Amino acid sequence: DFIAGGCASITSKLILQPLDTCKTLLQASRKAGAAHQASKTPVYTSLLDVMVKVIKQKGPKGLYRGLTGSIATSAPSSAVFFTAYQAAKQALQGALPEKARWALP
Repeated sequence: DFIAGGCASITSKLILQPLDTCKTLLQASRKAGAAHQASKTPVYTSLLDVMVKVIKQKGPKGLYRGLTGSIATSAPSSAVFFTAYQAAKQALQGALPEKARWALP
């Protein structure tokens, strides 16, 4: 369960990191507004615009900026969560009457 939790977290981050990176850049662009226009930092208009500009400027790797830190924080916590969840589930199944066991996911 520990390894499964860690692997699930890593897989999730690998799939969702580009969207998270684009979302963060889009939010920062909208908040900064005028400050971005004064500098050479691009102002983004949509999620697709962010993806296109990041890929043009930094290549596909640019969409995975921050992946290492994200995995370093989420994989261990997911591994511990999965392990604790399964342990708690097994303990409850042993303590609950037979009729109530079907309700546990």
